[in-house]
Amino acid sequence: MKSRQSIRYQCSIKAARYSGGFSLIEIMVVVTIIAVIAGMAVLSIGEDPRRSVQDEAQRLHALLTQAKEEAILQGQLYVLRMEEDRYEFMQPDEKGKLQALSDELFRPRQFGGNVTVDASEVDGRDTGKEPSVVIYPTGDISPFRIVLANSGGRWQVIGLNDGELLAGLVEDEI
Repeated sequence: MKSRQSIRYQCSIKAARYSGGFSLIEIMVVVTIIAVIAGMAVLSIGEDPRRSVQDEAQRLHALLTQAKEEAILQGQLYVLRMEEDRYEFMQPDEKGKLQALSDELFRPRQFGGNVTVDASEVDGRDTGKEPSVVIYPTGDISPFRIVLANSGGRWQVIGLNDGELLAGLVEDEI
């Protein structure tokens, strides 16, 4: 007759052989299912119009800040020229004629997410939907207010005479 100790030992060997955890196939199936569900969730969410107008205003603010720093460092004039749905940074060439910049940072850009220029003022004058903002080598900026809008709301980018740049939700939207 087998002793109780040898029976326990045999049972623990069988249990150890069958309790090895999940197989690689099982783990891969679960990961694949999770990836498919996450992909469908991302596709169903889509683009948030409120987020896209905010992103475009913040991008414009960041590019203007960088252009101001470059103007100071290089001692050169920069001009931001805008149209209703796009904008570009320009500099004067040797003859003084404005030329669009083509480098990666200051390349011409199209607004995304159905964002357009809703209103603008430069030096206190209404410039419609196509303002031009001058950034001087001293870091000063022609004062401006540009309102970007889409179905999700309105954001503004403001430049003060001393070169300070601000971006935020248009006050009547709060």
